[in-house]
This record gives sequence, C-alpha cells and structure tokens, in this order.
Amino acid sequence: GKLESVPLQNATATLRKDEWKVLDDAIVLAAKERLRAVADLRSAGLTFTIPNGMGKTVLETETMSDITPAIVSMDPARQSEGDRPEFELSNLPLPVIHKDFYFNARQVATSRNSGAGIDTSTAQAAARRVSEEAEKLVIGTGGSISYGGGSVYGMTNFPGRITSAGLTDPTDVGWTPAVLVREILAMRQASENAMHYGPWILYTSPFWDLYLDDDYSAAKGDNTLRQRIAAINGVRDIRTLDHLTGQQMI
Repeated sequence: GKLESVPLQNATATLRKDEWKVLDDAIVLAAKERLRAVADLRSAGLTFTIPNGMGKTVLETETMSDITPAIVSMDPARQSEGDRPEFELSNLPLPVIHKDFYFNARQVATSRNSGAGIDTSTAQAAARRVSEEAEKLVIGTGGSISYGGGSVYGMTNFPGRITSAGLTDPTDVGWTPAVLVREILAMRQASENAMHYGPWILYTSPFWDLYLDDDYSAAKGDNTLRQRIAAINGVRDIRTLDHLTGQQMI
C-alpha cells in the first residue's frame, strides 16, 4: 500500500482565540505573618518623635539612680544620711530600615496597561518588608544593632530582661492548663518584684494557640485557657506574635 499524509482541519468554534480565558487583574499577594508588636506600642502611645531623625544617628539619654531612704526620729535636728542621685549617659543607635527596588521607564509603562502597576505593587511589598523588620527588631528575633557605643535590643534579647525558669511543655504527661496559669502568675510576680506593676500584654508564639483556645476545665464549654489567663489581674490581653518561635511566651 501507499502511505499518504492527510491534513487535519481545526474544529469550527463560535469563540475566538483565548475568549474562554479570564484574566484576573487582582494581584494575589503572598501569605504573610501578622504584625502586632509595633502596632501595640504605637496604640499605647509609646513613641518618641526625633526632630530631623534622618540627620541623627544616636539618641543619647540619661539614667538616674535612686537615693537612700529617709530616717524616722524624734529629733528633727538629727542629721540624716546625705545623698544625691547619680546620672549616667546611655546611647541608643537610630538605624534606618529600607528595602530598595527599581524599574526602568519602559517596564513601568508596560505594566500599567494591566491596571495594576508593578511600581506601586512592588512599593507595597517593599513597605511590608520594612514593617516586618521593624516588628522583628521590637521582638528581638531580628538580632541587635550596635553603633556609637550603644545597641538596639528587642523584648527577647535585651540583656536586662526578666526571665522565668521556663514553661512546662504542654505535651508532657501530667501537664494541665492550671500548670500554665501558675507559671504565668510567677511571671507576673517576677515583674512586680522588679517594680513593674503592669498592666501586661502576654505575647505567645503560634504554638500556644492550640492550647489557649482549648477548654480550661473538665466542664466543656465553661471557659477556655485563654479566658482563664485573661482573668488574671493586670493581664490586659493575650496575643499571638507570628515572629515568636518555638514555645516562647513574653
């Protein structure tokens, strides 16, 4: 027999090329961690505005010591112990957090044809990265910065922070929600012993969410462990920080 090539014809259709496709102009952003620590500090008014901050690299502060106690006597002419406070200088570096990006004019002009400019989308992503570094700097998971004889520390790496003996692993045999409540009470007491009387916000790593929202008592639906901790005097809120790792709680 003789082999012959037979041309195939495309099936006729009522739709033009690519008409069955839909392009969503909305940009689906990558999933990101929640940023809460910096926002909480700002909402509490714990900010300090530095005039012409770009022109300053160090914030210099003074620490003052306390004086000795007064005396109680029956003779007001009796001379008490003389004392005066001592002052010491402390330097705090003022770093700049930045994320650079660039596009040429043609890339910007081309991207705007889709309605979502790559310049604005990248600027938003860069601003997010800057916020993440600020969050990690406050928490202390982004390391410390030293300059001008001082260092910038966060809550988990400040050398003078108050630490506890450690939290019991909730996966250990015999652990109960009441164990964590007692350990948090010990944390509160350590803070009060250092004359920091609250109110407090308790920050936890995402690891604890599974246990905090579980039932506290055997009576199902009575209350959760989170609600029980919130009932402790002085504890204003319990919040999860995504940039805390492991079983950290601060």
